[in-house]
Amino acid sequence: MAYHAIHNTLAHLGLTAAARPAAVTDTEALRLYQVVDRGHADDRFVRDWASFDRVHAGEVIGTRCGEAPVVADRDGYIVFPNPDARPGQEWFYLAKPSARV
Repeated sequence: MAYHAIHNTLAHLGLTAAARPAAVTDTEALRLYQVVDRGHADDRFVRDWASFDRVHAGEVIGTRCGEAPVVADRDGYIVFPNPDARPGQEWFYLAKPSARV
C-alpha cells in the first residue's frame, strides 16, 4: 500500500512519466465522539474488531465482565479497538461521520 501511495504522489506531482491518478471523490470525514475504557480484565469484545469497522445503533460491541453488553449508541465506526488494553485504559473509540473537512 505504501508503494502505491508514493507512486501515485510522484505521478500526481508530475515527477514521473506515469499517468496522474484519478481524483478521489468519495471521501468521508469522521469525528471521534466517545472513548470507552476497559473497566475490568474480564471485559471482552464479541468479535475481532478492526479500525473503521462499521457499527450500527444497538449493535453489541463487547461485554463488561461477561454480563452487561456494551452497545453502539448510533450508527458509526469503531476505531483503535485494543483487546489487550488494561483496566482503566482506552479499550476503543467510536466515530461518526462529520461534515467538517
